[in-house]
Amino acid sequence: MNESLPFSLESVTDRLEAFPVALRVTVAMAPEQLHAWRPGGGYWSILEILAHLALEEEQDFRPRIACILAEPQKPWSPIDPEAAVASSDASSKPA
Repeated sequence: MNESLPFSLESVTDRLEAFPVALRVTVAMAPEQLHAWRPGGGYWSILEILAHLALEEEQDFRPRIACILAEPQKPWSPIDPEAAVASSDASSKPA
């Protein structure tokens, strides 16, 4: 284990495993009519944030982990999260 890291693999795994339930509970606390509301100032709606998390999981995190495991020295491909969320039309999809 890398002693310089302020966390353990187990603590990170525990947090990641708890995240789906915490996310569902948090989103459920917001009235449904607010799910597509954008607060302005470049901030995303709840739906856009959820779309971003799903896209990151599918198109970024998993492929990058696979790349790290297969070819640790290979540079990562660039990503554009804002464009990905915009192209997903997240603001019109139900939560």
